[in-house]
Amino acid sequence: MSRRVVVVVNPSAGKDEPILNVLSDVLGSEERGDDFEWDVRVTTCAEDAPRFAREAREAGAWRVLAYGGDGTVSAVADALAGGETALGILPGGTGNAVAQDLGVPLELRDAVLLAVDPGARVEAIDCLRVGPPESGRRFLLRLGIGADAGMIDGASREAKDRLGWLAYLVSAWDQMVHHDPAQYTVELDGRKVEFEALAVICANIGRIGRGGITIAQSVDPTDGEMDVFAIRDANPASILAVGASVLGLAEPGDLDPDAPLVRWRARRVKISSEPARDVQGDGEPFGTTPLDIELEPAAVRLVLP
Repeated sequence: MSRRVVVVVNPSAGKDEPILNVLSDVLGSEERGDDFEWDVRVTTCAEDAPRFAREAREAGAWRVLAYGGDGTVSAVADALAGGETALGILPGGTGNAVAQDLGVPLELRDAVLLAVDPGARVEAIDCLRVGPPESGRRFLLRLGIGADAGMIDGASREAKDRLGWLAYLVSAWDQMVHHDPAQYTVELDGRKVEFEALAVICANIGRIGRGGITIAQSVDPTDGEMDVFAIRDANPASILAVGASVLGLAEPGDLDPDAPLVRWRARRVKISSEPARDVQGDGEPFGTTPLDIELEPAAVRLVLP
């Protein structure tokens, strides 16, 4: 019985590599001995990736492979959530945080070989969902509010082409220094906290860059809870707390709203701010506050090493 593989390719992703040549070489090789039916769908707008993935799922595809950055991977995962079709990640973006956190090879050929390996591990991981299950939008990485959204917006395509993932660090520093704090009201599974902060981050995966950079080492996309972080301000204590967490030297202060970097864990989170703040989801703009987020456990099946 043949296995149908659909590859969703975002041609505007950060990497410049011969994706079609590699796909043809791996999937079309008679030496593999595998019986594949495969085709490639190339996106031309943001709506294409989830539409192609949804069509593949409805047609009974065995696996859908997503080539692009974290935004493309997230959009395909959203369309596959709740189904049996597994997602194979082909890292083609600037940061590739999802792939790095989950151990997916960054070299394209190795990633393709893993994604279509019948013996590879397939594991369901959690997602963050905004909106109802039938029509909401799911995210694999994080939803960032305030300075975190500003960091994504401030890392221009030109800067990413020139600096790679370091463009995000440059933008993050600029946001820490120049972004004004807002007054936040956050409900965590019905418990309300209020505080002033530069940024609020709801994370499913902690990775925020290469070289092991993660907002906290203990963020786990299979534990059934989201990790909610607040970066209070840009004073030395906050900068040191963020740096220590990113480098794995310390964990954020749990449940203490007066800590420079605080963390809570919850299944459902409602966030409002005064004034309203921009929101980013997995590297793409996603409106402004208020925001209602729910953790959807074991939502999407991924092919993993």
